[in-house]
Amino acid sequence: MKEFQQELRAALRGLVAAPQQILSARYLSESLAPVDVENVLLYNVGVGAFKMAAHDGLRVERRYQTPPPLPSRAAWPALHYQALGK
Repeated sequence: MKEFQQELRAALRGLVAAPQQILSARYLSESLAPVDVENVLLYNVGVGAFKMAAHDGLRVERRYQTPPPLPSRAAWPALHYQALGK
């Protein structure tokens, strides 16, 4: 997990937003259980990794819906989904 976090941080540091472009962070799950969305999407990764991608803004979004299907075959359905985008 630590290796994955390091690779994720490095990839995020490579994201650079255009002027006036904001970063959108989304968390999807059908579960109604409480989730600290900011921790899941930002703090557990390290907010410094988002510096260049979110210098003009950041939107955090929580949706109660079915996550999209997994890109590869798995023996279980996706219960949670996280995404970053413009």
